[in-house]
Amino acid sequence: MDPRLTTTSGIERIVGTIVSNATEVLNPGWNGRSVVGNVGNTEDYRVVVVNGDCELNSGTGYGILLVRGKLKFSGNFRWNGLILVLGQGEMDWLQPGHGEIFGLVFVARTRAGDRSPSNELGTLLQQRGPVSVNFSAATSSLDLENPGSVVLGLANQKFPYVPISIREN
Repeated sequence: MDPRLTTTSGIERIVGTIVSNATEVLNPGWNGRSVVGNVGNTEDYRVVVVNGDCELNSGTGYGILLVRGKLKFSGNFRWNGLILVLGQGEMDWLQPGHGEIFGLVFVARTRAGDRSPSNELGTLLQQRGPVSVNFSAATSSLDLENPGSVVLGLANQKFPYVPISIREN
């Protein structure tokens, strides 16, 4: 595993890079929630950052979705690319639906639950905390598939870097 993914400060540095390259930034406030539906298309993969809680709702998305709070699913959706839940480290279903993710999902708890108007994301933890992933809503289902390097390359195209090595175990 990349050493940057083992510490909260390393993950937050990656978050900073994603935020600086975002095509859309949503700020729902410490007790609000941004609803994300249709995002981008096959010709335009986006980098969407939600600085707080997010609801991935009915629609189709292309690119990177970074949620810095909690991610909730509702309705029928399809996401092509990366979903990163870095902050509160929680994913949950709100209501029945079917989701398809053609890409990768990464969940890490890097922030405390002490969110407030003056601390919208929560205090940075010293070490990664426990994550919560709940896909047990009645009549809900999720398909997660690795689409291969072509789709992941399209999702990453907004970043100013070139991979110099790949390590597989």
